[in-house]
Amino acid sequence: MVNVQIAKSGYADVERSLTTVADERTAMDVALPPQTRKVEVQTAPDGASLYVDGQLVPGTTPTTVALTIDDFHELRAERDGYETLVRAARGSRR
Repeated sequence: MVNVQIAKSGYADVERSLTTVADERTAMDVALPPQTRKVEVQTAPDGASLYVDGQLVPGTTPTTVALTIDDFHELRAERDGYETLVRAARGSRR
């Protein structure tokens, strides 16, 4: 058995274990996920529901979400009794 690590700029690294047999080829399908970075989201007051690209994030603010790098995302914070806040965010490289 051998460990194989696959890396490409802009994508998260993937590591797989592969069983090989001498003098034989082995095929492996790999889908590289987009690279992400973590972003902390805080609201005033705390306790807002957070949506990223229309999908509800579990829990309430403050919270940390993973955004794909170099993509634009819509962040929407909602809390009863308060105006809904919508902001664009980019998971840019540091």
